[in-house]
Parts: sequence; C-alpha cells; structure tokens
Amino acid sequence: MPRTASTKPFEIANQLEGLRGMYTLKDLRSKFEAGPNGDWLRKALTLAKNATKVKTGIYEFSEDAPTATTTTVGYIPNTDPDFILDEAVEAYIPYLKESKSSEMFRLIGPKGTGKTSTAFEIAALLGKRICVVDFSLIRTPIDLMGHRILQGGSIEFIDSEFTRCVEAGNHVIVLDEINRASDMVGNALMPLLDHRGKTMLYERGKEIIVGPGTVFFATMNKGKEYTGTSVMDAALEDRFSR
Repeated sequence: MPRTASTKPFEIANQLEGLRGMYTLKDLRSKFEAGPNGDWLRKALTLAKNATKVKTGIYEFSEDAPTATTTTVGYIPNTDPDFILDEAVEAYIPYLKESKSSEMFRLIGPKGTGKTSTAFEIAALLGKRICVVDFSLIRTPIDLMGHRILQGGSIEFIDSEFTRCVEAGNHVIVLDEINRASDMVGNALMPLLDHRGKTMLYERGKEIIVGPGTVFFATMNKGKEYTGTSVMDAALEDRFSR
C-alpha cells in the first residue's frame, strides 16, 4: 500500500514498537526522516504500545510497556535536594496537599530562572504526576487536546496526553510558554480553567472535564526580546491570579 498521510503514522508506529531504550525526539525525527513539523511522528508515538513519554522530548521504548490509561499517564518526578523553592510558592505546599479543587499559578521570568523546574519540584513534593505542554508547538485546540485518525473505515478521536492527564486528576500540568498560544487555543482553555472546569471540543464529541487535585502552572517569558510571544488575553491571564 502506498504511504499516505493516513497510513504513515500506523506504518511508523509498527517500526517504533521494535525499538528498545531511550530516544530523544530529535533522534526519532532523524531516524524516521521527520522534519520539525512531522506531525505524523507525534501520532505514531501515540499509537505505539511500547512508547512511554519520560519527559518533554524524551521517550522510552520497552518490550512490555503498558498502554497508557487515564490513571497511569505521566510520572512522579524525584525531588532535587539542590533546588530552592521561592518562599511565596513553597507556602502553598500544605494547602495544595489538601486541596481537591483545581489550582492555577503563573510563573514569569527570563529563560533559565527555573520556572518549569519549580513545577517539577512541586509535583515531587506533592507526589503528583507531571505533564508538560510546549505551547510553542500548539496552533489549534485539537493540537492540544488530541487528534483524529482513520481506523477500521471510521474516523476516531485519540485523546492527547494533556487531555488524559487533565481528566485523570492529581497531576501537575505545566502550560509552558502559554503566551505563545493562539487566541483559538486560549479560548478553548478558558472554560477549562475557570469555575466550570470543563471545555467542549466538538471533534472529540464530548466535554473534557478537569479531574480533582489538578494543579496548573502557566510559564511565560515577557519582553520584546522574546519573539513569537504575544500579550496574554486579560481573561485568560485572570485565571492565573497567583
């Protein structure tokens, strides 16, 4: 069968299931000749049953990796004994350990100041799994929340890691560089991040509902030296009042 846009992810997923060990996304793109915009490779990684995302850009391939479910998505990071949390953030730890509602924080600062590392450290201290979404790669709501595939003669919607983590609850979710998100993505996020705690993606056919104990961190760089960023919508920014 000729390779097409719809068959290529399945073809590569079969090859991925023969891999063992750790690979970076860069390694995989080189191995399968996928450019930086090779969306089919991301879909193939979702389909491969032995692929586990260790952290952003790094995948582990094992012989008997379980298929991800809403209760096993992500991983709990280890604490870093050399990492010092900002006192204002650390003060929230006891509260977050008890909270069953979704909580939101905004981390602003130049690159290299530990914004994402802060979220990892808090996830470790709370004993929660972590999920990191790079918004520089997200253009539409469906990019964030899942994708459609042709399977068995019908089109099916496959939830993204973000969607599965959100619905599972008890995750720390990092919305990395959120001020690079398009207005469409921001609009889809807003009802998810306010008192409603849910949003509708019509391609999915049902609502995405935030699970209990979810902690969101929105990180961003601000300043004219950061190209590709935009002024954050006031309504979206208001969701992250801390």
